[in-house]
Amino acid sequence: MNAHRLVVAMAFAAGLATAPPLTAQKPVARVQGVIKDTEGRPLEGASVEILGKKLTVQSNNQGAFRLDSIPAGRYWLAVRRIGYVPIQLTMTLDPDSTRDLPIEMERMPTRLSDVTVTGDAMSKYKYSDFYWRSRSAFGKFLTRDDLAKTRAFDLIDVVQRYLPGRSRFALEQRAWFDPSPFGGSRRFDQPFGMQFRSASSFGGPSASDCTPGISIDGAIPWPGASLLDYGLDDVEAIEVYRNDRWLPLQFGTSPVANRCGLVVIWLR
Repeated sequence: MNAHRLVVAMAFAAGLATAPPLTAQKPVARVQGVIKDTEGRPLEGASVEILGKKLTVQSNNQGAFRLDSIPAGRYWLAVRRIGYVPIQLTMTLDPDSTRDLPIEMERMPTRLSDVTVTGDAMSKYKYSDFYWRSRSAFGKFLTRDDLAKTRAFDLIDVVQRYLPGRSRFALEQRAWFDPSPFGGSRRFDQPFGMQFRSASSFGGPSASDCTPGISIDGAIPWPGASLLDYGLDDVEAIEVYRNDRWLPLQFGTSPVANRCGLVVIWLR
């Protein structure tokens, strides 16, 4: 009897040793929806793509589409169909969730003599930048979904939440480049010598008066832009970086992407 138990125990142990290891399933999400024209008719053959990932599907004869097994995260979605204005939008997918996206596409003008066919590689590249930075850079990333959840009354209200200690007055100013040895930011419409400075910082901008640089659609930020120039309805997504220690490399050479930080605005 004891020998029999020993044989069973040895067989059980051998089975555990040869069994494949259990791997944890990563939480995924699903995106689905119906694509229609402006008159409510379903559109068949529209291409739906998640930029930055190799996930593409076409709508069926009812205009329906579905993308499964998407890792949770922030994404750009592109919808295209010949004869209709392309659509690009952002979304935030929670783990084990299903996102329903009703999409309405507007027909393009049919003046064939004026039509020029161009590629959209640059568009894909720009939006892929947002996707990859949201997984590697040290910033705050908000899609259209995230902006709606903030219930902010304007863009400055959103940005101020992710730049601690920054005054609303500073965020309303136009970012400028101070070529003096102390660097910093100052108002775009002020004379040259009237920079924001505090005595304690020996000429550098104080934390509350530091105006961040602004990039539009991922371009290198240059002087003259203000958060007041854009309403929340104009914005599809934003990136917020607190200071130059957290800036992605492609923005590090800008004269206004300094220690006051950077806001990247992606327009709709």
